[in-house]
Amino acid sequence: MGCIRFLLALSVIIAHSESIFGLKLIGGSAAVEIFFMISGFYMALILQTKYVNKSDYSLFISNRFLKIYPVYILSIILICLISIVSLYTTNNFGSFDVYNQNIEHLNLSTLITLTLVNIVIFGQDLIMFLGIDLTNSEFFFTTNFRESTPHLYEFMLNPPAWSISVELLFYIIAPLILRKSTFVLLVITLVSLGIKIYLSYGLGLKNDPWSYRFFPSELMFFMLGAIAYNFYRSEMAKKFQVFNKKSNVIFLSLLLLAIFTYGYLYKLKYFLYLVSFISLPFIFDLSKRSNLDRSIGELSYPMYILHFLVIILFDLFLSEMNFSSQKGEIVATLTIMLSIFAIKFVMNPIELYRQKRVSQSQSKS
Repeated sequence: MGCIRFLLALSVIIAHSESIFGLKLIGGSAAVEIFFMISGFYMALILQTKYVNKSDYSLFISNRFLKIYPVYILSIILICLISIVSLYTTNNFGSFDVYNQNIEHLNLSTLITLTLVNIVIFGQDLIMFLGIDLTNSEFFFTTNFRESTPHLYEFMLNPPAWSISVELLFYIIAPLILRKSTFVLLVITLVSLGIKIYLSYGLGLKNDPWSYRFFPSELMFFMLGAIAYNFYRSEMAKKFQVFNKKSNVIFLSLLLLAIFTYGYLYKLKYFLYLVSFISLPFIFDLSKRSNLDRSIGELSYPMYILHFLVIILFDLFLSEMNFSSQKGEIVATLTIMLSIFAIKFVMNPIELYRQKRVSQSQSKS
């Protein structure tokens, strides 16, 4: 599964920069929603194998936060440092330029709200459904955030983190629903799908952010991942020996083919989702014992959360050095290097502490 997560992270990088050696992959929105599906798969896995008791709720939540926040805070610190260097070297405020341009129209409460959202992550998905009225410094609801000026998301220092806000919302409810039967998960999936259809065809809200940022309609992807995991561990799958090397390789090849050809041969997004849903348990069974695949997969989160600061760095200091035609390759390379650094010096030490907490909890029960 790690190679798929890596390719999804690359897809987001490409969506925010340029193609990498001519590869377009699947785009940002599809990559994010498949990420949600994979998250649902893994959360179902750990909740049914590691955090098995209801009393583990606080441990599960705090450990997820420990997984998410350190690298995110690192990204915010680095973005701030880049902006400071930019101010002193090029007189450009960098990521704070939108604040500088509108500071006289922002009151204290608005500044505090934007600061808190940038720090805690929660609410960054909500930002996509709001605009700001500079005449009174108040937020207002909008069905299309691009129709407001300035765009409120521009005040987010690391804009891709909106999807992490959606992830965090899912983590809060995951222990309450993912241990339910597959039938219950299917009902939740259908309700979420119904919301998505109603928003799109009933209310005509087919545009971004409604298309893939609204948590109630995105919940279906997390649920599909959990259903895929339930199938993986089902007695039926064991009885018919569904998972074997041949079938696993076939489904991995099918999903890889869909990812690499999506941007060129077809744009059937829901076909891609169907292939992803069906393939997940097979790919997991194939790769679950591979340390190499696991290491590659671990790059996906820091790549996702750190790539935007690399893009900022490129745009501020490298865009005028005739490197524009290699932007995708440069951004991807620097992001991977920075991600390796983050894993070694930030994530791995914290991971030891996270696993120690789980071990202590299991020894007490």
